[in-house]
Amino acid sequence: IALHRDLGARLAIAGRSAEAMEQYATLLRAEPGDVDARKQLRQLADKSGLHAVFADALVAAADNSDGAQRMALRYDAAQVYAERE
Repeated sequence: IALHRDLGARLAIAGRSAEAMEQYATLLRAEPGDVDARKQLRQLADKSGLHAVFADALVAAADNSDGAQRMALRYDAAQVYAERE
């Protein structure tokens, strides 16, 4: 998990947003409650325009969670999809 976070940060600094988002998405799938990973994904999506990647990461994280967290992640993903339209 720490490796994905570190690599994501380094890739983001290097301007490689898509690759950084992959790392944070992997991290979020493993730890659906990771608020920092969500924040980083949101920032990278806003910077790069890769909102679909962010929304897909939220859905994947929701699939690995349950209860209220699952609903919150799916709701956030729906909002991201709605914002793009």
